Amino acid sequence: MSRSFGSLFAASSLSNLGDGILMVSAPLIAATLTSSAFLVAAVTTAYFLPWLLLSLPVGAWLDLTDRRRAWMYALVSRVAVLGVGVVVAVTGNLSIGALIVIALLFGCGEVVGDSAISTLVPDVVDRESLVRANTLVQTGRQLSNYFLGAPLAGLLVAVSAGAALGAPALLAVLCLVIIGLGLRTPRRPRDTGQATAVPAVRRIREGLTFLLQHRTLRYVTPAGAVENVFGTGFLAVLVLWVVGPDSALGLPESAFGLLYTCMGVGALVGAALAGRVLARWTFVRLMTVLAAVSGVLYLVPVLLTDGVALYACFAVLGIAISLRGVLWTTLFQRATPRDLYGRVVTTNRMVIFGSMPLGALGAGILAEATSVTVVLIAFPIASTLAQVLLLLRARELDAESTDRS
Repeated sequence: MSRSFGSLFAASSLSNLGDGILMVSAPLIAATLTSSAFLVAAVTTAYFLPWLLLSLPVGAWLDLTDRRRAWMYALVSRVAVLGVGVVVAVTGNLSIGALIVIALLFGCGEVVGDSAISTLVPDVVDRESLVRANTLVQTGRQLSNYFLGAPLAGLLVAVSAGAALGAPALLAVLCLVIIGLGLRTPRRPRDTGQATAVPAVRRIREGLTFLLQHRTLRYVTPAGAVENVFGTGFLAVLVLWVVGPDSALGLPESAFGLLYTCMGVGALVGAALAGRVLARWTFVRLMTVLAAVSGVLYLVPVLLTDGVALYACFAVLGIAISLRGVLWTTLFQRATPRDLYGRVVTTNRMVIFGSMPLGALGAGILAEATSVTVVLIAFPIASTLAQVLLLLRARELDAESTDRS
């Protein structure tokens, strides 16, 4: 692997460490500001809403601009947003409304940053190294998000909300230094004016048309959206079922971070197995199996109302999430022409991540109307059934598709 990939990997991992800290600390902070399940879920809704609103124009822009520079812009915006958040928290003015706004603005930068990372990988490694590169990036992401970020979030929230918001900002600064010094990408062809002359709406439509007409991606994408809708809804209210004296398990805040650490351990195992598993299983068949297994892993500990079962199932769930992440990224990179990749991947992410606010919002509304336990049982069942039905209609990639460039 090249020095540029090493820099990309390091910066991506540190960026995801910041994501992991915020992902776990935001609902914990929200739970200290309000007892409303709807408002706690609204924080997660705001975090993912930009994927629905910005993915398509960002994808069209990334196919025309310097993706390295776009990633750096996103990191600068992260520093600015979290810096304001730290000031608000330290001065004692942090409210649930302010936290929702911070999550929303942070999410806007993440749309650009995460999309840029995914489109940069094929720029710094050859096609034969894509699986290995994606496995490493996925390993760094899962290790940072869950194994390191989750327990750090619990500790930082215990210190103060300002500490939990400030740590990701400092990590973003470090990412900027690494990218600036070490990441070099191939010089893109000089724009003759033809590309920029094409209306943005037309460029967006080209990416959307490719995705809708592809015999594999047109089913894989909505299946991913289904998993994220119900998975996000599940996790958005899980904190109310796990943490606090009035919850089902009655565990402390630090125990919630440990839950994600267990998932991170599983993710490391999944990353280690990814190469061998992908060599033996076809894309769609493996996705179908992972969807069914994940549904069971979400459901079992809730039905048992058992903390040990919850930790064990989330550890195995980490394996499934890691395998799915490598599988998903490699599938899209192999199936999509390079000049369409930015638009196709962000269209896919618009559907997948843009649907996540609906899951969080729906979970909050349903939990308020019934109970958190109802959400935690109904969502995994609905997710598994819908995913399997969609994936059974998808066709595997043929040799020609996997060789497209």
